[in-house]
Amino acid sequence: MGLPFPVRTLHAFDVLHLIVASLKASTFVLFWSIILLFLIMISLAMVMSFAIEPFVTDAGNDQAVRMMAFTYFGTVSKAFVSMFEITMGNWVPISRFLFDRVDPWYGPAMIVYRCIVGFAIIQVITGVFMHETFKAAAADDSIMITQRKKEMEAHVAKMTLLFAEADTSGDGFLSYAEFQEIVEDPRVKTWLGAMQLDVVDTRQVFDLIETDGSHDVAGELSAEDLVRGVSRLKGNARSLDLATALQKLRTMEEKIQQLSDILVSLDLPSKRYTTAKPLGSMIPQYV
Repeated sequence: MGLPFPVRTLHAFDVLHLIVASLKASTFVLFWSIILLFLIMISLAMVMSFAIEPFVTDAGNDQAVRMMAFTYFGTVSKAFVSMFEITMGNWVPISRFLFDRVDPWYGPAMIVYRCIVGFAIIQVITGVFMHETFKAAAADDSIMITQRKKEMEAHVAKMTLLFAEADTSGDGFLSYAEFQEIVEDPRVKTWLGAMQLDVVDTRQVFDLIETDGSHDVAGELSAEDLVRGVSRLKGNARSLDLATALQKLRTMEEKIQQLSDILVSLDLPSKRYTTAKPLGSMIPQYV
């Protein structure tokens, strides 16, 4: 059954929310980008207007060409619009006109300008905008919650598909034999590896999933166990997992210390110790 229309609508507005959040986060980047490009283009506009002036005022040049040159670079404002077009729009017509009808040296000059400003600087500004977009997406709580929910839904769907393929008996549970058969398939192993779950020891993975599972029958996994277990085991060790393990070790150390204190407090001089030596180990025993 599909999602209700309001839910689908809310999901569709996630993209709009991301755009608005990115624009808000990129306000200063936009401001300084405009200032930088304006200074570059107005400076080049003044240079081009001054450089074209002798050609426009020379009566020996063709009248139509002089008028076209004046249209593009006759004043600083006209030159600024032309530089904006060269920077942001179709730079070829103006560059070809300067190269073919005014002076061939304008051709290489326009190419250098396009490489430095139209390619390098614009691409750097675009990269900064993308960086700010990623920062906005990472810092926005609602976007993070939505993305995490989508990841979990995709994970549940994949594990449900894996469970359905592995449950050859059709009883709704996975035995170790069924789990081993599906997991040791090279395609499935590669698929799980792509999800950051490298299955080296099938028995160990099965036991780890079963240990934290909710199914009461030993040696079987439910679909819920598989979903939760794979989600917990995939990827690198998380700080929470390491902290939990460290806490358990500390608790065990405290209990061992308490047991050691109790044994030390028991004064049993009449007891004799013998040593059993299975496989070369030394284990003290009371007799």
